[in-house]
Amino acid sequence: MGLPRQQIRTIMCSVTNSVRLNATKKMCESIGINTVSYDTVKVWFGKFKAGNFDIDDEPCSGRPIEVDCEQLKQIIDQDRNVSTRTIALELDVCQQTIVNALKCINPMFKFNRWVPHELTAEDKRKRKEGSAQRSKERENSGQNCDL
Repeated sequence: MGLPRQQIRTIMCSVTNSVRLNATKKMCESIGINTVSYDTVKVWFGKFKAGNFDIDDEPCSGRPIEVDCEQLKQIIDQDRNVSTRTIALELDVCQQTIVNALKCINPMFKFNRWVPHELTAEDKRKRKEGSAQRSKERENSGQNCDL
């Protein structure tokens, strides 16, 4: 197992007086083959030469990788037919981030709609009423399934 990045960068910082190619070769010989590439040494030597001795990674720009689950839940509650792509555009995140975040609120996409995975008491009551109403309508129209 190789050294962590911070330790490798610390070693690079200590050998900044040497030539980049020689530093790369020495590090690969002493620590292990392919521990660090010449391009990596070149980038870090440039940073050290400019006076930046911070060995931690800088924060990357781009879309956030996390999304607020409550905000996501509100969007789905407002429009059950919304797609993950539309939500991603609205929240300015990647579509896969939305897909991953949906696992935490646990809805299911059925019949082109987002539905809660577990039914609440209100949902069960509505289903029961709807089923009874459809059953009554079938009886009144004469479309009985009894043969």
